[in-house]
Amino acid sequence: MPAIITGWGHCAPPGILTNDDLATIMETSDEWIVERTGIRQRHCSHVSSGELGRVAGARAIACAGLEPGDIDAIIFASVSPELLIPSTASLVQKRLGIKDAAAMDLNVGCSGFIYGLSVANGLVTSGVNQRVLLIASERLTWYLDWTLRDTAVLFGDGAGAVVLEAGGPDEGLLGASLGNDAAAAEALMVPNFGTAMDRVEHDMLSLTIYFDGREIFRRAVKGMTLSAHTALERAGKSLEDME
Repeated sequence: MPAIITGWGHCAPPGILTNDDLATIMETSDEWIVERTGIRQRHCSHVSSGELGRVAGARAIACAGLEPGDIDAIIFASVSPELLIPSTASLVQKRLGIKDAAAMDLNVGCSGFIYGLSVANGLVTSGVNQRVLLIASERLTWYLDWTLRDTAVLFGDGAGAVVLEAGGPDEGLLGASLGNDAAAAEALMVPNFGTAMDRVEHDMLSLTIYFDGREIFRRAVKGMTLSAHTALERAGKSLEDME
């Protein structure tokens, strides 16, 4: 049976940075940011993405009326993992006190929750796992150069989580569409980290996000429209069926 969401939780850090706050350290204004992004404030975390995910995950498990030990798979979607090795999913598993579960990280950016939802659905419908904890968590402010307006105004921190279990015949994930425009990889990247860098010459602390907002927007609108129509088709639905 397709997977259904039986519990959900979130973690929004208490630290809030408003547009007016940003205007004191860079050339910008609340009006400029809101007009271009719709953003008025963002949450900033003092703890890791894994800890944000743990809180959201614990709340999702409680919401589902389960105990941590009832979870047999954890998917952690993030581009700001707590560590490279081991997976942040396994760190969350340890902190939640889950003795034995499948654990994996997904690195697919803004689409992380959608990818994770599809993977979790596959694990449940195939019978590989019974109850999957899916967490999407980011601590992107850790990467930011607060003097660069193009990126500093866009990103914040937080986590959301859901528990997925098998549902009934007319419930659950009806259709999905996943894709990636690899030709535009350079439009959003942290270019100075990874095994491609020179460990001797590279400054490990000089991480930056490269972001081409116009290119991303142009491609995202086209890609999301195509994926939406594909998902509807696979679900046997039309736009008129949506409420």
